[in-house]
Formats: sequence, C-alpha cells, structure tokens
Amino acid sequence: MEVNEAAVKAKDFRISFENLCESAKSEIDALAETEKELISLVVEQGERVLVTAPTNAAVDNRVEKLSDIGANIVRILNQNSRGRNQI
Repeated sequence: MEVNEAAVKAKDFRISFENLCESAKSEIDALAETEKELISLVVEQGERVLVTAPTNAAVDNRVEKLSDIGANIVRILNQNSRGRNQI
C-alpha cells in the first residue's frame, strides 16, 4: 500500500468515525431531552422522582440538565466514589 493510499484510508476512517460520533451524540441528546420531559411531566403532577447515575459526574450532568424544570433537586454524593471522578 502506498503512503497516499494509506493517508486516504486514514482520512476516510476519521470522517466515518466523526460521523458515527456525531450520530451517537445526537441520539444521546435526544434521549436526555426525552428523559427531562418525562421527569418534568411527573413533577408537574406533584410526584417525586428518584434519578440515579453510575458516577458522581453523571449525576452532576443530570442535575444540570434538570435544574430548569422547577423541581427541588437533592444531590446525594456517593462517598465510595469520591476522588475517582476528580481530575
């Protein structure tokens, strides 16, 4: 394989990977928006909702996304993972 051919394949792979990532991001954003809408509807009916996530950072992301729906949000820290998510 020539260098030019390898470069073209690498470029094509990068473009394909970027398209895949963009598609996945769009789906994740849509899922997060759907989750937010459902939680908002339940809260509007006076119900309470427990939202969990696998890491403290993921919980922080959910709290941020849900902060504008007008609900009282209580953030509970998982002591066992303290420090693992810090940079």
